[in-house]
Amino acid sequence: MDRRHHAEKALCEAMEKIIVGIIVGLTIGATINRHAPVGLLLLAIGLATVTLAGIATYLGHLRAAEDAAKGGSS
Repeated sequence: MDRRHHAEKALCEAMEKIIVGIIVGLTIGATINRHAPVGLLLLAIGLATVTLAGIATYLGHLRAAEDAAKGGSS
């Protein structure tokens, strides 16, 4: 259980850093270049949201599978 917990935590932290980096990078780029489309920033935020939802769903499936395995073995 500890091993899976650490793996989940590491995955979430890595994805969070990647997503924050993308959003901050696009925000700085849009600030420096005023002609950059705002739609690109909104697209990055949307992709970040979808990615986080996907991670949460995946981790939920892992947890449900583990709970089912525990219930079946006891």
